[in-house]
Amino acid sequence: MTMLLAPAAGLHAQLITPTAARPYAGPRFPGGPDSLRAWLQRHPLPQAGRTPVFVQFDVLPSDPLHEPHVIVPPGSRTLPAAVATAALHLVAEMPTWTPGRQDVEIPITTVTLCLSEASLALAYADEMPAFPDIEPGIIGFYRYMPGIQVVTPQILQKKLAGDVYVYFEVSPAGHLENACVIGGTVPALNDAALRTVARLPTRARTPARLRGWPVRVYYVLSVGFAVDPPR
Repeated sequence: MTMLLAPAAGLHAQLITPTAARPYAGPRFPGGPDSLRAWLQRHPLPQAGRTPVFVQFDVLPSDPLHEPHVIVPPGSRTLPAAVATAALHLVAEMPTWTPGRQDVEIPITTVTLCLSEASLALAYADEMPAFPDIEPGIIGFYRYMPGIQVVTPQILQKKLAGDVYVYFEVSPAGHLENACVIGGTVPALNDAALRTVARLPTRARTPARLRGWPVRVYYVLSVGFAVDPPR
C-alpha cells in the first residue's frame, strides 16, 4: 500500500536550493492582494463573526470562477448552511480575477480564500517566500512533501484515505506560524497532515514581499492520503 499526496500526482520530489524568491505567477485580484484584503474587510460575511470561512475555486482563462466550494471544517465543527451559501454568494460578487501565467511548467489556477475580515495575512504577494530546499511557490511544497509525509501505523492498518486542508502563515520575518487543520473528516489523517506540515523548514530564506516590503502571507495545502492508488 502506498500513501500519496494527492495534489502532487505525477510530480516527483525535487530538492533545490533557491537563492531568491520568484515573482508570484498565480491568479491575481484587481488592484493586488492588499486590495483583496480591503475588499473582504468591506464585505464581511454575514453570521460568520470572527470564525474563518474558507472558499476554494479555480481561475481559468475560460472561467474565472470555476467550481467554487466551501471547505468544510474538521471534526465536530459545523458550518451552517446559511453561512456556506453566503460565502459562495460573496465570492461570486467579487471583481473578476485574472488568471495566472500560462507559460510556466505547471500553471497555478487554484485560489483558497480566507473570508475573515480579521485576518492580517495576504492570500499572495508580488514575491512569495523562498524556503531552503523548496522550490518557491505552491508547487514547490507539493514536490517536497512526499519525502516528509507522516503515515502512522493506524493509517496503514485501517487503510484510511482522504484529503486534509492545512493552513499556515509565513510572517514578515519568514517564520512559519499558526499551522492548523481547516478541513478534514478523519482525525487520524488530520493529525498526520498537521505533523507533515510541521516537518517543513520553519523559516524562509526570504519572506514574501509586496512592493518591496516584507508582508505576512498564508498558504493552504491539501494533503492527500490514498489507499492503493492506480499505477
